[in-house]
Amino acid sequence: VDYRQHRIPLVSNISGTWVDDTQLLDADYWARHTLAPVNFMGGISSLLTLGHLRGIEIGAKPKLIPLARL
Repeated sequence: VDYRQHRIPLVSNISGTWVDDTQLLDADYWARHTLAPVNFMGGISSLLTLGHLRGIEIGAKPKLIPLARL
């Protein structure tokens, strides 16, 4: 695998803040995603403070993005 610096900013579902390159390359960070609760409102708040009005939810049955429209 050829690891590179990310070009698209990502918000962490764990912290609700922006992910840095160190986290993206840390296997423990990704393992925590399987156990840690999702900080959905923190993530939405991070996106909105920068004026981002679009989001992508990846999964079999997206459930969280529609909640942001409320």
